[in-house]
Formats: sequence, structure tokens, C-alpha cells
Amino acid sequence: MNASKPEAFIHSGLVRLAVQNHGGTGPVMLLLHGAGRSAADWLPMARLLVSNHHVIALDLRGHGLSGSGEWNVDLVLRDIKAVLQS
Repeated sequence: MNASKPEAFIHSGLVRLAVQNHGGTGPVMLLLHGAGRSAADWLPMARLLVSNHHVIALDLRGHGLSGSGEWNVDLVLRDIKAVLQS
């Protein structure tokens, strides 16, 4: 696979989250970036991981192309659950 699928958006509560589904085979691997970064940081690694995993990268709320909203661990865990269930 040469490139990720186009950016997709899902909602977690009122926050619109940007998700990159890189595809691949095998178990799902969700890639999360660090503070002040975005899912785009994972592109080189995602290309390597798709041979053994279904790779998804998420722009956490308030980062990258995702919308802003209140930020706490419980809300971010809810966001992650929403992405994995989509």
C-alpha cells in the first residue's frame, strides 16, 4: 500500500475527530501521537506496520484536524473507544 486512505471524521460527543485508516491485515493497531503533534507523524511507521496490522492513526481532540473540546483522560478514552468502534 502506497498511501493512507483519505482522512475520515467521526464524532465523539460533540468533538469531530480526524482518523487516518491506513488499512492492512491483522489485528488493529491504533497509533496515538504526543502532545502538540498529529497523526501525520505516524505516516512513515504506518507504512511499515500495515503488513502485519490494520493501522489506524487518530488526531487527538484539539490536535491536527480534530476539533477542540474539553480535555481529560476520561474524554480521550471515550474518543479512542469511538474510533475503535467505528
